[in-house]
Amino acid sequence: MAVGEVFTTVAPGSIYHLNGNSTDSGSNANNGTDTSMTYIAGKFGGCGSFDGSASKINIATSFIGQTNVTFMAWVRTTDTTTQISIYSEGNTGNNDRYVQINKTAANLLLLALSNDVPTTLDITSIRAFLTNTWNHVVITKTGDNDWRVYLNGNLEKTD
Repeated sequence: MAVGEVFTTVAPGSIYHLNGNSTDSGSNANNGTDTSMTYIAGKFGGCGSFDGSASKINIATSFIGQTNVTFMAWVRTTDTTTQISIYSEGNTGNNDRYVQINKTAANLLLLALSNDVPTTLDITSIRAFLTNTWNHVVITKTGDNDWRVYLNGNLEKTD
């Protein structure tokens, strides 16, 4: 899976162009730490290439507990049958808080989260990821629980 140009307001103004590194190009200098990944040509300059198992970028900020959040990424994959994590934080065990953004094994976009024990929320897209092309993924949260999932400019679902 390749990911290029990640933007998040979790740390307001954080932007990761992934042009050879996971440096925060925004105003926060909230740089990521790469593990087992490479950088290749992407949609807008460079992008990160992830192997589907050990590849990741660790970033210190968190979605959990935030009131207003935007996450945006360009994602490209050739795999239509395997679940792939795009963003993940927290623990998915019993009574834990977590946020996950995934491409499902059914090739759909999934936002799965648990904000407060035992409240959980899963929002799955209606449209499928496009294979072998760049997909625009946007997740927004305003207020306490107004989550919205967009795939390629289409509002897929709200909570």
